[in-house]
Amino acid sequence: MKTSKHYIQPLLLAGVLTLWTGCFEHSGDPELGAELSAETLLTEIEKPFYDVDILDKSVGESLSYVTTQRFQGMADYFIVSEQGFEITSKDDSDPEYVLFKIENVNVSYSEGQGKLTVKEMSLTVQRATAAASLTENATVLSKAKEQLNEYLFKASQVQTQEEDEGRTSLHNLRVEQYLVEAPDKVKDRPNCNGLKDCYLETTRVRFDLAFRDGGDRVENVYNYDLFISPQVPFFAVPIFTNIGYSGVVQFCVQTWIPNGENNVLIRECQTLDDYSWD
Repeated sequence: MKTSKHYIQPLLLAGVLTLWTGCFEHSGDPELGAELSAETLLTEIEKPFYDVDILDKSVGESLSYVTTQRFQGMADYFIVSEQGFEITSKDDSDPEYVLFKIENVNVSYSEGQGKLTVKEMSLTVQRATAAASLTENATVLSKAKEQLNEYLFKASQVQTQEEDEGRTSLHNLRVEQYLVEAPDKVKDRPNCNGLKDCYLETTRVRFDLAFRDGGDRVENVYNYDLFISPQVPFFAVPIFTNIGYSGVVQFCVQTWIPNGENNVLIRECQTLDDYSWD
């Protein structure tokens, strides 16, 4: 069976795990525990990047990802798209801001055919904000926060609305530290991008997002599984449609979708395929 995998092991625990692209973590919805605030979740996602200097980015830094989907009952996953991001220019002539230009190359697949699109993205970073400690001023990550996930954004906004309008809620936050084997393209390089033993130091963040009806009945649950690392180039890039983050090694979402009279479990993953520094 065709698979894409990275071997991972906990930093503080014995044993080795294998992370398989497209494989289901479980076959049903987990029990929902106490509600979690969006701010608490975002804080955990930001922590690995507290010491990252956003301005210390150079032309030539790049990332590439492969997005896959798998439906319950399928023997294998299929590739949805391949995306590449590269910093093509950096303008630091302004005393207050630094402007980055990022080229985004995307190949989306449908019925075996690939469609290529290329576009230029801009990222503007305020010098004073970037120079501040992220523990004191997290504004530098505001762009990444806003783009992190459309569902998280809704969660942070809808929590204050009346229940009869429907709402979302966050649950079951789990945070662990892992060593993740570098992508094959990185391992093929003589120095493995400078990684010790060719492993990335990652933080794994897992959580569940529940969609509720006008009352308090849960209509659907999205299970999120995110591996992030400050050893991967950091700049705002799309992960799925209308969302974004960087430093991502793998980002998976699993949920149930209608299929005729039944529901079927689907899992979508965006997995780091390659990266390089300047």
